[in-house]
Amino acid sequence: AAASALEENGMKKIGEPVQWTNPRGPVMEFTVQKVEIFDHYTDLGLPESEFVYGTSDLPFILVELKIKKISGPDWEDEDDNDNITNIQLYNKSMLEAAANGENFLSSEICYFSGHGETDENGKGYERYWLDPGEETVFQVGWCVHEPITGRGKPSPYLSDTEGLVLHIGSSSNYDGGKYIDLTTSS
Repeated sequence: AAASALEENGMKKIGEPVQWTNPRGPVMEFTVQKVEIFDHYTDLGLPESEFVYGTSDLPFILVELKIKKISGPDWEDEDDNDNITNIQLYNKSMLEAAANGENFLSSEICYFSGHGETDENGKGYERYWLDPGEETVFQVGWCVHEPITGRGKPSPYLSDTEGLVLHIGSSSNYDGGKYIDLTTSS
């Protein structure tokens, strides 16, 4: 399915807007403005409390992302929030696995500049809200993780920064999605 989505939608570049319709109704537009790779997530100079699960002592990838809500439902309750987990960071091995219909481990966002209020378990961190027509720029970050060792060949995951691609779409229910190559600009 991922291979046909790439053929159908093409790989976008940094600076090119990508529209995606969330299965819950909102139509969103995403534009990657900048990508930076830091030696460590603490190099951003932000307090430790700004980061959630998924941090590591390896390189940190920060994506500056403009998000615009083209249309969407009116706010009724907290479940109407937009959710930054509709984007995922893939490296070359994860993208190849997706294109071949193979399993891979999803990358966890460990930093989101627009995060919402969180409960004691961190729930709510990934939520934000834009009104239809509103746009804003967020920073979203992921940490690279140590290679998995042990018996058998592990599923691909974010263990390096080779061939980074941003996937926009539902992670739990593959919907074709959209892809932005984070190594080239328009």
